[in-house]
Amino acid sequence: MMRRVLQGAALFLGLLAMVSLAVAEEALQPLSPPSMATEVVEKAPMADIHDIAPPLFMGLSSAAKEAMMVGWLVLVVVILGLLGLWLWFRRKQGTKREATFFQPPEVMAHMALDRIAPLMDRDGKAFYFELSEVVKHYLKGRFRLNAPEMTAEELLSKLPVLSVTLEQKRAVSTLFSHAEPVKFAGVIPDFKAMVGDLAAMRHFVTETTPQEETAEAGRWAKA
Repeated sequence: MMRRVLQGAALFLGLLAMVSLAVAEEALQPLSPPSMATEVVEKAPMADIHDIAPPLFMGLSSAAKEAMMVGWLVLVVVILGLLGLWLWFRRKQGTKREATFFQPPEVMAHMALDRIAPLMDRDGKAFYFELSEVVKHYLKGRFRLNAPEMTAEELLSKLPVLSVTLEQKRAVSTLFSHAEPVKFAGVIPDFKAMVGDLAAMRHFVTETTPQEETAEAGRWAKA
């Protein structure tokens, strides 16, 4: 819809510019010299073309000036209106995107854990790659820790500063101790370990979610 409005406005501006140019061209037409000078030139022999008197410009008429002023005023109003419409449309679209795509970190984490669960039966290496990324992004969203840009060793060194229990720190540490050999050393993953790591990360996300956010999520689920 916005594109159609802009196309129509562009067409209107083009027509307005054409009309203004036509009015200006007509108003700028040179006027003939006085009749007396014309008679003298007609009676005198045409000895040299340079002897012809040049046309005299008498200025714009009042009607032409008014037409040009009105045209420019309309042009300015249309431009300002289009600018305001564009700013409003852009602001509306930005607000809509924010409201659509924002989700709490625990919601995103649980959705991702549900999505990667089937990988345990098909590709253990891909499972651990995905599970590691889910946990890293959750740590970033919940604790403002830039975990996605860290190696496993760097991440584990930051765990002591997080406001989580010792058991929760051990769960994360155990996950990465299982995942790193599978991801980078070609170790065949143990299915029971994968099931346990997935369940441990579900508990970790649930337990580290603030109580008020858990209650809010429950109210939305019931609604």
